[in-house]
Amino acid sequence: EVGGNTEPYKISVRRRKWYGEADWRRLKAEQAAIYADALAALNDGVSPDHARAMDIAERHRLVGDRWFYPCSPKMHCGLADLWEADRRYADNIDKHGPRLTEYLAPGVRANAKR
Repeated sequence: EVGGNTEPYKISVRRRKWYGEADWRRLKAEQAAIYADALAALNDGVSPDHARAMDIAERHRLVGDRWFYPCSPKMHCGLADLWEADRRYADNIDKHGPRLTEYLAPGVRANAKR
C-alpha cells in the first residue's frame, strides 16, 4: 500500500523534501528514458514477458526505489494494479505514449516472477 500514512509514503516525503531542481530534472529524465524505451519495445512488438520488456520494468522499479521509497517487486505489482484501476495514474503514464500502461503493467508482473 502506498499513500496516506503508510511507511513508504512517509519515506517518500522525507526523501523528496531534500531534492533540488537539478534532482527533479534528473528524475524526470530517467523516467522519460524508461517510458521511451517501453514505448519502443511496445511499438517493436516485444511481448511484456520478454526479457527486454522485463528489464525496462525493472529499471522502472529501481527508479522508484531509489528516488521515492523501497519498492519490492511485490509492491511494484501493487502499483501496476493501481495504474490499471485508477485512470489518473494510467493517464500520467500514457502521456508518454498510447497504451503504455497496458504494456508496462504486465511487464512489471512478469518481471516480479523471474
